[in-house]
Amino acid sequence: MKRFIALLVLGLCVGYALGYLTEKPVVEPKPEPVPVQKVEVVKLPVIPKPIPSIDPEQHQCLALNIYHEAKNQSEKGQIAVGLVTLNRVADPRWPGTICGVVYQAKMWKGNPIRNMCQFSFFCDGKSDKPIESVAWKTARGIATFVMENHDNISDITFGADHYHADYVKPWWSKKFAKVATIGNHIFYKK
Repeated sequence: MKRFIALLVLGLCVGYALGYLTEKPVVEPKPEPVPVQKVEVVKLPVIPKPIPSIDPEQHQCLALNIYHEAKNQSEKGQIAVGLVTLNRVADPRWPGTICGVVYQAKMWKGNPIRNMCQFSFFCDGKSDKPIESVAWKTARGIATFVMENHDNISDITFGADHYHADYVKPWWSKKFAKVATIGNHIFYKK
């Protein structure tokens, strides 16, 4: 029996030394990687939905006016500029279209005379093309809102047909009734 125990202990020591008796981790085979498929993303152009009740040319004129005259104003200030434009359209003293009102100016050889326009951006000698995309998008949205809702919203300008920035003082500001101040624009009614 002593011999049996000695052989057993010897066998265990040799087996342990050779690694036969230690637990080996079970290694499961790794799954083969799935090939990644490339998906091409195609950007579709954004096509604005047409607004049947709004003439695109008149909309463009109002949006340009709002952009150039009030892009640095709050939405309320931009709506106010749009409302003044439409108040003029409704008044027989001015042209009967938005574009007519926006581009009303004294002309010489087909060009507006500097500082002789109803809205300063038209005759300031600078390009009228919008360059700030976010401000342009906002102006277009506000033009749509004003054109669609002019008859259904409260006129925050109280019927104003003139306005100017608070850092200038045009000659006519003394003759017209001041009706509102929105942002840095002062609004008047003749």
